[in-house]
Amino acid sequence: MRIGVVYRSVLVLVLVVAAALTLRFGAGKGSDGRKGIEVVVPDLTVEEINLVRTGVAECLTRVGFDFSAPEPWLATRWEDLGKGRWHFHLRPDVVFHTGEALDAEAVVAGMRWYRRRPRGRDLEHLLEVRAAGPRILEIRAASPTLPVPGYLGRVPVVHPRSFDAEGNLTVPVGTGPFRAVSFEPEKGAYLVKNEHYWSGSPRLDELRVRVVKDPSTRLLLLETGEAQWARMVPRHEVARLAREGYGVHRSRYLYNVYLVFNCTVSPGSDPAVRRAVAFALDRTRIASTAFEGTAEPAVSVFPRNLSFVPGDLLFCRHDPAESERILDDAGWSRPPGGRWRARAGRDLALTLLTASEGLRPAWPAAAELIRQDLTRVGIRVDVRVLEPGVWDDRVRSGRFQVTVRGRVPAWWPDPLGYFRLDLHSTCGNNVCRFRSPRFDQIVDAGVAAQDAAARKAAVAEAQRILAQEMPLVPLCHDIGRETFVVRTSVLNAATHHTLTYSYPGPRTDIKEETR
Repeated sequence: MRIGVVYRSVLVLVLVVAAALTLRFGAGKGSDGRKGIEVVVPDLTVEEINLVRTGVAECLTRVGFDFSAPEPWLATRWEDLGKGRWHFHLRPDVVFHTGEALDAEAVVAGMRWYRRRPRGRDLEHLLEVRAAGPRILEIRAASPTLPVPGYLGRVPVVHPRSFDAEGNLTVPVGTGPFRAVSFEPEKGAYLVKNEHYWSGSPRLDELRVRVVKDPSTRLLLLETGEAQWARMVPRHEVARLAREGYGVHRSRYLYNVYLVFNCTVSPGSDPAVRRAVAFALDRTRIASTAFEGTAEPAVSVFPRNLSFVPGDLLFCRHDPAESERILDDAGWSRPPGGRWRARAGRDLALTLLTASEGLRPAWPAAAELIRQDLTRVGIRVDVRVLEPGVWDDRVRSGRFQVTVRGRVPAWWPDPLGYFRLDLHSTCGNNVCRFRSPRFDQIVDAGVAAQDAAARKAAVAEAQRILAQEMPLVPLCHDIGRETFVVRTSVLNAATHHTLTYSYPGPRTDIKEETR
């Protein structure tokens, strides 16, 4: 929602006064000799990815969040020795921020820390790691077809002294272009350049990252000059900022927004209802209206241009007539002149939960459009917008019927990894409580497959099961979620290679691939 003119003017005045009374960090120097800049972000709480985003830590490989091929980074090369055994050769010229050389033992210790993190626990049964020499890391994978180099592009390399005896991150020590003086996920970070960075000394001396939850406040800090780089400003302001000369960088990566059912709670426990909902939704309208044209309508979990999406997959389309036919066949009838469908004297009704805050500003608007689409086919929807913490607790504990939820399926560089992480019946992140023995069997067989053809067949079959069962309904691929705006007078993003590696975070476009 746009901020009121009077309130906005007062807030701008307050920020301008504050700027005059405080040290203007990095003001007065541009890309040709700037001492430092301030970046405002909505959060740093996912420590693993933010250690890489801020340039503190790096990974063995460098990979986009779009299923693209990995590139060498801290590992100069790797060898597939067969039967799931790999050797990764470390760069010889890299030192940690402590001055200690990067070696295999330190990488192993850091990986053990990562595998205790929520996002790393799925690696426990997939990868075994040990030092095979001072600069050789040996990985043993659960399957010879597991894309190990891609997986290691998600694992930050941190020195063992980055965390305490209980495994809690203290001050992170990495190998990246910036050294952390402080790093507090709820507040921000103060970073200084790493003079001994293996890829060249950064052109910025200092970088302050401030956590600011409210997107309108991040925008005002940018406009008043208190910040020089802002992550995730209000979508409706981006075009104006571009016209006014700000640099706008969209980090196009695969972030999906879904309508997620609790498959154990009626009526969403009925696959027919889930399929009917999928056909009723106008994803083009949702993407263009709720997401202000910065999202692409989704007809499947993955974009159709990716090579592992089968050509014969029955994609979901906007077809209200088909939705009504499915409901009629399932016994959900609507009496002449009646508004709501019912079966056995019970209305077809759903309570739709969503959250609204800086990371999810479009979700309540999307929920309202969903309510309108489902009303047209006779499904009654009660939309409830919750405080984010309450919403997250209810979703994770299963106290919901249906909710809007966002995910990065390419967090794991492998569709089977995503299926296992979010939809396998044994996975703790399966918030939709989807239970399909056939799906589990297919995914497990794919993970254990001994050849690429069997793995590809498993990926295709798993997608067909999801298209039929619809435990979650893809709404859109949210391209505009990660928009970074920079004051072009203070930072030339094209020349600050060590900063653009960090921001904008998850990099690269969704690549078009030929079948």
